[in-house]
Amino acid sequence: MDYRPALRKDIELKKKDDGVLAIGDPLLGRAIDAGPVTRALVERLDGTRTLESLLDEVARERSAERSTVEHTFRNLVLMNVVEGAGTKVLEKARSLQETDRKTRPVFLEETRFQCQGSGQCCQIYDLGPLDEEDVKRLNGLGIEKVYPELGPGPYVDERETKGQKELFLKSSADGGRCMFLLPDGRCGIHAAFGSEAKPAMCRLFPWTHMTTIEGLVIFDRAQCSTFATSARAGPTLESELPAVFKILPRRIALYHPIVILDAKTRCDYGHVLELRRALLEIAGRVEGTAGTTLRSLGATGRAFTSALATCPLSPGEPDATIASVLARREPPASSAPTRDELLAIATVAGAFGAIPPNSPLTRQGTEVFRMIEALARHRADPGRTTCPEWILRVAAMPIDDPEIDQVLRLSFRKYFFGDNLLIEDDKLVPALLRLGLVYLVTLMGAKLRATAERADRVRPNDLSFPHMIGLVALRKESYQKILVEHEKHAWDTLSAAPSLVELAAPV
Repeated sequence: MDYRPALRKDIELKKKDDGVLAIGDPLLGRAIDAGPVTRALVERLDGTRTLESLLDEVARERSAERSTVEHTFRNLVLMNVVEGAGTKVLEKARSLQETDRKTRPVFLEETRFQCQGSGQCCQIYDLGPLDEEDVKRLNGLGIEKVYPELGPGPYVDERETKGQKELFLKSSADGGRCMFLLPDGRCGIHAAFGSEAKPAMCRLFPWTHMTTIEGLVIFDRAQCSTFATSARAGPTLESELPAVFKILPRRIALYHPIVILDAKTRCDYGHVLELRRALLEIAGRVEGTAGTTLRSLGATGRAFTSALATCPLSPGEPDATIASVLARREPPASSAPTRDELLAIATVAGAFGAIPPNSPLTRQGTEVFRMIEALARHRADPGRTTCPEWILRVAAMPIDDPEIDQVLRLSFRKYFFGDNLLIEDDKLVPALLRLGLVYLVTLMGAKLRATAERADRVRPNDLSFPHMIGLVALRKESYQKILVEHEKHAWDTLSAAPSLVELAAPV
């Protein structure tokens, strides 16, 4: 094939002060630093060389393995830097530029919320970041007159997140309870000054937002401690949109990172959104148990990352490969877990169980992770590894209410629709590992709760609190680092997790 690749016409190459070449993408508002091989490639992408001669030329000049040069070119294709690559993604990005982003709200139709008054949202979450208007409004309320025990302020703390200093509401010493939370679980600001006095973040809860090339994505992170009830009751998000729009900031930056698929492969976030579409469709199908669905999600994620890492270097890519792999219905892995899969779960759960707990949330999470580790090791080597009898009794608690599958499938869809699809804003596979762990913590925690309350089986509401623990804890920075370190266990975890907790009878 006489393929003569060229740089996308609107791409800008700029040399930085340190001499590094930056590949600027004005359409998506980002720049990528080019290493030596990447630089040699992009400086020759003028459409005059065949692909074969281009790869050979760069390999000779940089004294690089041809396979390395080939994969570097593949990354340029996957990042839509090469003319003709990522046509669908770029069309969506151009369309978004031409419209008011708020006129394109995107949300799950089934999304709804009804507060159950637990007060947990004011005790375990990051209470921020706040904007300047929030802080100014709080300082002008005269809080010390209504709540003299809180003093004249300040009512915010400065923290560093992702290299930036941001402001958060002050919380209790154990890292959780908002200073304005009243003993009866109500918000003190709301009670004394009305809803409009609260920070925008609090007024929006549980909704949050980001702008992608799909439009203004509005979602909830499914972190409510009464999720099984609150996420299936109350007004729909669609009916709440007018009120939500009034609270959203005027300017919302486009979220469109470069995504790490493996140690060598990078791709444009737009391609991951295509994966998200497929995962949402799988999560919405009612076939088998929720565990069967989880295995299918894992199989599809694995097929996607594998296909892009070996994507053909030809015109029409990576679009053709993505369409092909996502059109296939990847069969879920076998329901019988292997010893290696169970040991993979034990290794990951053990890493989280070893973290010294520093809050009520992490203490409960640590307990569940240690239970998962003990059970997984016992199931992997029942003749050589013992498991405490009480853990085996908890594991044997039946999960047979069809409503539980409904709750879990809703959890899967909310997970993929929002901002859980990446870890540290650029890593896909660790985020899929996190999904498997949230599932494990949710069901094992639900079994523990049902056992403690002397129920004869797990009930839908038993899922809510451990579901919150899994989602909130595994978004913490220290936990995310462990997810990245153990991403090689993602596929084994997603494959074996259902068998471990759904069918975990004493062995």
